[in-house]
Amino acid sequence: MLRQMSKDLRDLKGYFSKTKLFLSSEHKLGSSCNIDTEKVDFKKSEAMENICKWVEGNGIQNWDIKKYISNPTKYVLINISNLKMAWYAGQSCGSVMTIYNTFSYTEDIKYEARILELPLQNKDFKVIILVPNELDVLHKLFNKLIKEGFNAATCSIQPLFTALSELKAPKIEFQAINQLILEGNNCDTLPKTCISFGHVKINNNGAFVNCITCVLSEKSTTQAPSITKKNMEDSCNVKPFLFAINYRDKPIFTGQYVSPE
Repeated sequence: MLRQMSKDLRDLKGYFSKTKLFLSSEHKLGSSCNIDTEKVDFKKSEAMENICKWVEGNGIQNWDIKKYISNPTKYVLINISNLKMAWYAGQSCGSVMTIYNTFSYTEDIKYEARILELPLQNKDFKVIILVPNELDVLHKLFNKLIKEGFNAATCSIQPLFTALSELKAPKIEFQAINQLILEGNNCDTLPKTCISFGHVKINNNGAFVNCITCVLSEKSTTQAPSITKKNMEDSCNVKPFLFAINYRDKPIFTGQYVSPE
């Protein structure tokens, strides 16, 4: 499924994704791997220079990657994905969004999960915003969206009603860095580090997302900060919310907003 999605996304206007493996010259790559690969010597400064040049040449200009990949010995696997797209506007009704909500049959706020669906210029892409009144419901609904898709998430809200409304985009912009330690498996017992940097901007003009994800062959010695910058203007009444940018039924970008303070 993921392979088919990658094929479908290739060369779509407004969306870009590129992956490259920087591999130590001392290690061999399996014959089944078809990733763009460059052999480098991590003991020399030219290796980091080549990585930085490739990253900057593919649109990541405002992140000092050298801080976070200072000690690889085997490989650095990098993916860069970028989406820049205006809102979809119909010929007769302009830009509209769909609101998914439930009737308040009881005072139990768990019945009031709320989903907003905002279509982008290519209607296969949509911004999905989840703003329920209780945080645990938010996470359960978001996990459903990620694992099973948007249709499954909306079907899990019962009773459900939908309504069309004039599109009112949230005004958010933030940059975030996340770092995970990936435990070793049977093939590679050493822990690895996954670091992602994202820049998200959603406003009346549309959606912009720039994301880089790096997997390092070793555990990083540098701890990445969680948030570097954020800006929010009267969006969703500053309630916590999760968002995704979907291609057809599946999310390709996901993010979380907690508080402007």
